[in-house]
Amino acid sequence: MVTDKTQFMEKKIVVARIKVAEDKINAFLELVKLLVEATRMEPGNGVYTLYQMPEDPAEFLFYEEYTGQEAFRIHGNS
Repeated sequence: MVTDKTQFMEKKIVVARIKVAEDKINAFLELVKLLVEATRMEPGNGVYTLYQMPEDPAEFLFYEEYTGQEAFRIHGNS
């Protein structure tokens, strides 16, 4: 039995979907590219990935992983 709870990482995972107007997809991709690059540089960010759904090119999925609550808070304040 583990009694030291500090051995466990408090990883935070976020999955978010967004629908973009079809005539705004290219503009969205240009803007979000900067967001993805900046977020990947944040301390405590493990994964920040944007997927464009093949069945609906106007729908996007963000998958994010942070090492813990503090890293997630830093991201939320950025």
